[in-house]
Amino acid sequence: MKRSRMWLGLLAVFACGLVIGGLSASIYERHQAAERYRLIRQDKGAFLTQLILDRLDDTLELSAAQKARIQPLLLEAFRRSLKLREQVRPQQEQIIRETTGQLQGLLTPAQVKKLADSGEWKLLMPRPPK
Repeated sequence: MKRSRMWLGLLAVFACGLVIGGLSASIYERHQAAERYRLIRQDKGAFLTQLILDRLDDTLELSAAQKARIQPLLLEAFRRSLKLREQVRPQQEQIIRETTGQLQGLLTPAQVKKLADSGEWKLLMPRPPK
């Protein structure tokens, strides 16, 4: 009888460890993803440039001279892409405002309030795949 209680207790501790470990890993991954997005938005392409340069280096085994010549090309491409995104963003926001207005006509008052409280546009963006 005493041994079975001991094994049950040990099993309970092990199960708790699994649950806590899983939750901790999930929280850590979300934090890491948020930090990557912050870096991407904050540094105007330098973070992405480094990620792509590292991937190219791993795949193509670039020399130091090649990396030195490729990095500015990638950085300039990201900066040009960012300028284009900034030009298009007002049009995207207008489309989202129009769509939100159309959605409000199809929703209940409680759903309209929830949509407004959530930041409207956030609900119109697709979730990343899990």
